[in-house]
Amino acid sequence: MTEQNWEERVDAAVRTVRADQPAMTDSARTAAKARLTAAMRGEPEAVVPLAPRRARWVPLVAAAAAVVVVGTGVVALTGGDDNLTPASGKAYPEVPPIPGRNTDGSYPPLPPVSDVPLNSAERFVGHGSDLPQGPGQYLLATTRTWLHGQVETPERLEMGLGNEQLRQEWIPFDRADEWQRSFDRDVNRPAPARTERNQASPDQISGTTASEGTYIAPRGDYRKTGYWYENPVSFPANGRQLYERLREEANTMGAGPAEFLTYVFEAMLSRGDLTRDQRSVVFQALSYFPYLRVTEDVSTRDGRAAVAIGVDDSPGYLRSEVLVDPATTQVIGTRKIALRDAPLNPKGGAVIEAKTGSVVEETTITYQVVGQRGATR
Repeated sequence: MTEQNWEERVDAAVRTVRADQPAMTDSARTAAKARLTAAMRGEPEAVVPLAPRRARWVPLVAAAAAVVVVGTGVVALTGGDDNLTPASGKAYPEVPPIPGRNTDGSYPPLPPVSDVPLNSAERFVGHGSDLPQGPGQYLLATTRTWLHGQVETPERLEMGLGNEQLRQEWIPFDRADEWQRSFDRDVNRPAPARTERNQASPDQISGTTASEGTYIAPRGDYRKTGYWYENPVSFPANGRQLYERLREEANTMGAGPAEFLTYVFEAMLSRGDLTRDQRSVVFQALSYFPYLRVTEDVSTRDGRAAVAIGVDDSPGYLRSEVLVDPATTQVIGTRKIALRDAPLNPKGGAVIEAKTGSVVEETTITYQVVGQRGATR
């Protein structure tokens, strides 16, 4: 770009696009200018995210805003429409129960993919936003997990949410760079003692055992086990293709296909590092899952508004849910709910009941952008 006064032309273009919009903040105007300039230079990896808003886009600005480079590991986080389409009066089929085992011990396969979406998870597609993140910055995803266990009472005959775990993950702007994860398996108790089978791992920089400490690895490889669906770069181009591929794989599993698919979707969405567009693909895939239930107006353990998308297991004991922020479409929690009174056998040997409707496992997930790996503010 060698023309004279090109910066003034970019400023004018930004002002034209925003002519009928409220006044921009300095940071929003800088981001818009950077995005347009990058597009004009043909430098998509330099794109700076616009704040989410509704606007009438000119073609050049629209092209710049849509850039997401995932093949090289560089992700330009994009904004989206922050006015998510609410649940409409559109009718969806009644959610059937997951079929149990056949008499020979095998599981019925997942049915062929529907021609149309089967639930309102489709309304998350193409909506939401990400936190602005630039080169050298880290997306910090903090996950707190409360597990079902014995409550410390004199009789030790009650169950509840105890054993609080804490996981923090620093995700670099360039996903191929070094990631960092810190994990505390019980924030209220000391770290477990080292044993012969629980030595510190090679990628660990703190902690005396592999089950608790701080770990560093490129591309988050400390948590990958080689399955394609653990890497967002491997996702198909659209949600229907993603669902078809997962369905085919689930039907070859020895365990129940629906339960396998539930586990995979929950693992995908609760990673914390998916961009708006990657989440959109997963939500579109979920809209074809015949056993998915969508529950409006729920809240996370820390009081944030959410929409729950979940699946009941085939015996009808538990519902596994992912909690979605209705504005950003980020996953802000997960939980498991008891669907019936169920006897449990803690280590003490007493028979305890999980009451119908009680939460037996829960997580909250929060996000922030920090300037260096390991920072918390």
